[in-house]
Amino acid sequence: MSTDETPPETQPVISLQVIRGQKDAEAAAIANEVRKVLPEDMVVIAAIEAQIIARNQELQARHDVIRTKQAEIAALQDANTLTVIQRTAQHDKFLQYAAIAARKVGIDPDNGEMRWNLDTTTATFTRTK
Repeated sequence: MSTDETPPETQPVISLQVIRGQKDAEAAAIANEVRKVLPEDMVVIAAIEAQIIARNQELQARHDVIRTKQAEIAALQDANTLTVIQRTAQHDKFLQYAAIAARKVGIDPDNGEMRWNLDTTTATFTRTK
């Protein structure tokens, strides 16, 4: 390359993962529109910031789920019965997992009353006094 040649124009890379819910072609089109209005360094910064924001939102959603589950467990620990319902049709090890759930909230599945219905995949444990 001689000194009077200019380097080829480089396009900043915008992660297509940042634009969630978009098909690759749609995401690329959006990224190209962004490139037209922002300077190159700002596009990269915007992409990084968008990734950070998306990750923070994902972590916040997970944290909200954990807090909800913790509240549910605290409420269950005061309950006298625990009903476990499996939402899928797979029955493998259902009662084993249901018993683990009962133990987690302080109900002894071996000494208390347990009723189950494998047709509806539900199990109910009653705390012994």
